[in-house]
Amino acid sequence: MPTLERTEALSALKGVPLFEGLTPQQLRRVAEVGRIRLFRAGSAMVHLGEPGDAFYVIMDGHALVVRESGRPLKLHAGDFFGELALIENAPRSADVIATDDVTALVIGHTAFKRLLRSEAAFTHAILRTVVARLRNDQRAPRWELDNLKG
Repeated sequence: MPTLERTEALSALKGVPLFEGLTPQQLRRVAEVGRIRLFRAGSAMVHLGEPGDAFYVIMDGHALVVRESGRPLKLHAGDFFGELALIENAPRSADVIATDDVTALVIGHTAFKRLLRSEAAFTHAILRTVVARLRNDQRAPRWELDNLKG
């Protein structure tokens, strides 16, 4: 990644909750292994069912996660996705569509696994988020429970 992009990525990563516990040196490592990509409004960032080959951190803009069932999930700067497909070595579980122009830091599969092995704070942050997402997915939304009442 060119120096200007790396500097831009580094300053953006400082504001991402996922990376709160990382030292400046660890943040530099994350910025060095990623690349900055621009996704135009309306374009698909990833497609349901395709191989999970990268982890994405939204640095600017908004996107929508569209799963086969359930309500769409809105993403904004600081949010991330793609970790489950990389950890499980499984296909993508949703489409992610840029709802306006999105700038994202994209970390490939090999670099992501290397970060998980070498940066305990990064691994802990990913684990915390994965557990929270799984908990939220297991809870039935109130509107679904209300529909069961007869």
